[in-house]
Amino acid sequence: MANSTKAQAACLDLCRKTTALGDRISVRMLEYLTMVTKQPHGLDVLVHDFLDTCEILFSIEAGLGECIRNAQTFPGDVISELSKKFRVTQADFQLLDQMLGRFLENERKGAMGRMRRGWGRIFGDNDIEKMITAIGRTRESLRMSALMFKWRLGNEKIENELGIGYTGLAAALDRMDTWAGVARSKASEHGSQYRPSSASQHCGIEGHGVSTSQQAPLPPLPWAERSSSMNQDPLNPGLPPDLRQYGGHNNHTAGSISSNERYHSGTAATLKADPFSMPRWNPRNTAGADGANLKIALISAVRGKNHKLIEQLLDRGISPNTGPDHLTLKEAVANCDAEAVRLLLLFGADPNGTDRDGVTPLFAAVEKSFLAGAVPLLKYGADPNFTRGPDNETALAAAAIANKVNFAHLLLIYGGDPNQLTATGETLLSSAINKKTPKKFIDLVLDYGADPDGKSREGKTALFEAIQNSRVDIVTSLLDHGANPNLPGPKHMLWPATYQTPCLQVLLAHGADYKKCPGIMELAASVNNIESVKVLIKAGVDPNVKKDSVYTPLCTSIRDNRKDIFDLLISNGADPNTPASEHPAFKCITHNRLHFLPPLVAAGANLSSPKGIVEIAVSVNNMEALNWLLEQGMNPNDKNPMGHSPLATAVRENRVEMVDLLLTRGADPNVRGQDWPVCMAVRNPPILKLMEMAVVANQLESVKLLLAAGVSVEGKNGGVFSPLTSAIREDRKDILLGVALNAALVTFLINEGGADINAPGASRCPSDTPVFV
Repeated sequence: MANSTKAQAACLDLCRKTTALGDRISVRMLEYLTMVTKQPHGLDVLVHDFLDTCEILFSIEAGLGECIRNAQTFPGDVISELSKKFRVTQADFQLLDQMLGRFLENERKGAMGRMRRGWGRIFGDNDIEKMITAIGRTRESLRMSALMFKWRLGNEKIENELGIGYTGLAAALDRMDTWAGVARSKASEHGSQYRPSSASQHCGIEGHGVSTSQQAPLPPLPWAERSSSMNQDPLNPGLPPDLRQYGGHNNHTAGSISSNERYHSGTAATLKADPFSMPRWNPRNTAGADGANLKIALISAVRGKNHKLIEQLLDRGISPNTGPDHLTLKEAVANCDAEAVRLLLLFGADPNGTDRDGVTPLFAAVEKSFLAGAVPLLKYGADPNFTRGPDNETALAAAAIANKVNFAHLLLIYGGDPNQLTATGETLLSSAINKKTPKKFIDLVLDYGADPDGKSREGKTALFEAIQNSRVDIVTSLLDHGANPNLPGPKHMLWPATYQTPCLQVLLAHGADYKKCPGIMELAASVNNIESVKVLIKAGVDPNVKKDSVYTPLCTSIRDNRKDIFDLLISNGADPNTPASEHPAFKCITHNRLHFLPPLVAAGANLSSPKGIVEIAVSVNNMEALNWLLEQGMNPNDKNPMGHSPLATAVRENRVEMVDLLLTRGADPNVRGQDWPVCMAVRNPPILKLMEMAVVANQLESVKLLLAAGVSVEGKNGGVFSPLTSAIREDRKDILLGVALNAALVTFLINEGGADINAPGASRCPSDTPVFV
């Protein structure tokens, strides 16, 4: 099953390449037809056969694509046979392309080229006949395969696949057939679509009339009458079959990717509209043409799609330019009425007229996705760059914003400016880029000369928008068309690309300079994008460079608890002693990331520099970290740069468990921190009793400090032990002073401390005195 699906996908890819080649040949063939003054014998037959073959290919491509999307598979022999047919078709198309290349070269060489072509005819150059035979044989071999897909899909889905080259060539061919009087039977059946009725063929009044011999009929609308499905849509008799999706009766828009036009890079052709060469008809009667009732009647006829009445009114001299309140040409476009558009233009409607909102018929055609109406408007001189006022968009801008590739291509062909700004100040490229924009649309605008580095009013470039929308394909296209990867727009492109790893890779591969973005790796770590970190490391970015002169990638990975990024940075040279807002080891303590400390120490982190890591553990109440640090042999008396000791901080924060742990691990209560620990202890009732313990512990200086701090000399530990009785009980020669002993402490307690010698203590009965001899 998997092999069958893979073979079917490969077959579809081969089909697409073949149709793409056919579309390119259509463009070259159209170029030759417009250049040559006298067609070689048999060329007309060859063009018709070629178009029929292309149409068959498009139907097969549409069918294969639909089957793959619906997970439908064909037998292996069917796929194999189709692939063989596509290869044969490709070979025939390549020969045809080479032949057209020779023809075009001869035409460009002028007289010498035409002479060479003439000698070829004299000596039997029968390339065209050979190609007719080959293309005919190929067409017949593909026809049966196409019927299967037409049965599955129906004509309309097939028509949606037709390429711009094919449709353009079909339009030119139909026009040539009509002028030669050999239009297909459908064109003759619906001749009123292309030629005015007898009412319009009369000469005008003297001095204004134009004879029918002088005026050729209006050429058929592009791509008209090339499919039998035309007869199935009575509401749009002139709508091209392959563009029926753009009519007012279908919600499918040109902006969807599935219906977007094929565009082949390098086929940027331009045409200059020549309105004066287009057919014009003067009314045969202008008497009473200014009547308001007649103008209202014309508007009603346009809205009602009454083509016969429209023609009669225009032929009586009613002006097709009815004013901004009810612009008839725009009304016809809004109705998607190609015949009404043709008649109004034929009788002199202004293609650049605007309604009261400043909307032109061409802009309305873009809004309605009415391509069949846009073509005659452009031929009659509609300006794709025209806008009335700064708040109105041009037709080209509207097509670009909506990703209507067909319209954008058509408008660019007829002189649309690819470097214009939209009403909001965006470039065409920037306004067109979104998550669903076809890459070929961007290629189209770029190939027509759009500046890839152009900036909007806000300073944004198309490259920035492509990165923001995760469009690595468009990023690649812009860079391939010369976009500068180091141009800020509004910031260096590597900054937003950090969020989009594929875009980051493409930018670095195209010369983006990471040295212009110091701290780029910290940003990648901050947004938890390990893939971007890997790409930057591979590109040679230093993992120790700080962002904003503060933040390091390593500290950021600790802060965000990203062990994978932490390990990646450590293994690629990140310095465990380079500080950010704090040192990495301190960051592990303050952010409760103790599990990062062992590998950090193993990588060379110095826990003793700067000093104060034990005090930090106490200050953030991280008992687990405090235990770990003391077990690693850290000095419990080390002060931080502000002079705070761990014990003093523990006393200040009233953390009794930490006080006990620190004293147990050798913290010196006589080492001053923020203040003397014993002095700070008296401010905390649970620690007031430490005065008694200080005496027992032979801490004479502590007694003095406690008394200086205001502790009562009569204060008892547990309600029993007084300082004086404890000093006597312990028989401390260096503390006691009695009859035969050193009297320093007793004298101090009695004389300076004010101890009451009659106050009972632990060793005194009611009749005892405090001093025992």
